[in-house]
Amino acid sequence: MSPQVIFIVLNSTAKQRTLCDLTEKIYLDKRDVVIHVADSREGDFYDKLLWTWKQSSFIPHKYIDTLDEPQEEPIIITQKILQAANFDIILLAAPAPKQVTDLFRVIIDFANRSDQNQIVQSRERYKSYRSYQYELKDMQPGDFLTSELP
Repeated sequence: MSPQVIFIVLNSTAKQRTLCDLTEKIYLDKRDVVIHVADSREGDFYDKLLWTWKQSSFIPHKYIDTLDEPQEEPIIITQKILQAANFDIILLAAPAPKQVTDLFRVIIDFANRSDQNQIVQSRERYKSYRSYQYELKDMQPGDFLTSELP
């Protein structure tokens, strides 16, 4: 079965907040998720943001350099993924290569329509996913329901 890609369409620059909202929804549905980041700076940013972004919620997570074995935490932030371990969902704060996305059943990516450069990059990733024969779905952040995930 090929992975399912959910493109979250953003009409603003609220990617960080949307990523945290989606992470919380996934966690509350008792699902595990990996957040893929570009580098340690971005990893540190999301690590701090998940602790502070919302006063009323607690999202247990861990930032590690490399995901290469099963983890106890339901949410892992990492820049390098050698195996999916016990995770089947990846949230892309930064793009990931095919050898990484192939490890997951669900890939959540972002199509930011507020910046022309990001629109072009999103379209290129969409074309790549289609060439990999991944199942593709677009949705608005508010339409995301974990009950629809495989």
